[in-house]
Amino acid sequence: MQTLEERQRLVRESHHAPERWYELYEELPLGCIPPPADCVNAPTQQQPLANIPNIRSRRPESIQGHFLTAKESRVHCEAVLEDGNVCGATYSIQTSWIASMRHIRREHPSLYRVVQVFRFYQRMILGETVPGEAFDQD
Repeated sequence: MQTLEERQRLVRESHHAPERWYELYEELPLGCIPPPADCVNAPTQQQPLANIPNIRSRRPESIQGHFLTAKESRVHCEAVLEDGNVCGATYSIQTSWIASMRHIRREHPSLYRVVQVFRFYQRMILGETVPGEAFDQD
């Protein structure tokens, strides 16, 4: 079993970034991602975090909370597309969990993945248990 220091060293060796980036892993509570201004100096693979609409997810374990906003009886996907437009897909509150998760994984896989990676490394830095499978294979 790796010590916390070994895990932190592995994270730093896995991608080269300014020290400020590694501090974000420790400073941000679980369920939060860096604001767009902090993503400018992110490692290349983490820069798309700037296109995630919600910095905080209401449920710390939920990735889709970073993409969705509830308005009245609907849930709206606010992911920023490559052309700069907002996705805008909507789902009813009753079917939002399964349908919206499927939508995010299928329509925004690179954005979904970048949040997943950030949260994985954040857990490693914080010394939290990381599941055996680092990332979903869906």
